[in-house]
Amino acid sequence: QQYRHQVEVDTRNLAKIVERSVSDTLTLNELVLIALADNVADGPTDPQAIVERTGRLVRAIKARYPKIDSLSFIDRDGRILFRNDGPPERDYTIADRDYFIHARDGDGDGATVFGGPHLGRISGKASLYMARRVTDADHRFLGVVSATILLDEIQAFLATVDVGAEGGQRPAEEHRLVVRLLHDGAAAGAF
Repeated sequence: QQYRHQVEVDTRNLAKIVERSVSDTLTLNELVLIALADNVADGPTDPQAIVERTGRLVRAIKARYPKIDSLSFIDRDGRILFRNDGPPERDYTIADRDYFIHARDGDGDGATVFGGPHLGRISGKASLYMARRVTDADHRFLGVVSATILLDEIQAFLATVDVGAEGGQRPAEEHRLVVRLLHDGAAAGAF
């Protein structure tokens, strides 16, 4: 009985540690997206001005937080205008991706949306995506800012967790709804 109780306590504690790590990653990405969305919305809205302004901020963020894989600005038509260090080498569109469609067609500003898993169009890596809708002062849709979370990094982290000989973990084998709640219980986003 005492052994079973200790196993239950250890399991709950391990789950809390894993949850906290994932939550911290999501929170950092969400704060970065808020800063990027505000940066895009607070200046001239022509694409070149947005790319220049966003580029400076993305480079500063990536220098401070290198674990953030990819940050992008995608225009209203779904074209990736800026990714990490500059414009992509060729045209890429994500207009068909779930997170872009949800952000584009969303009825309000300020919500972080989640998408994936998808194979990255540029990286070719299995990834989850966080995105925020960006609008101008008149609430017209300008595009989205997005952050990429590589499934390989999630798997590498989970692989460090010893769950015993019979245990295992699967980060994202199929599409499932996950809702992230704010402290007051309001939904902050879902994928």
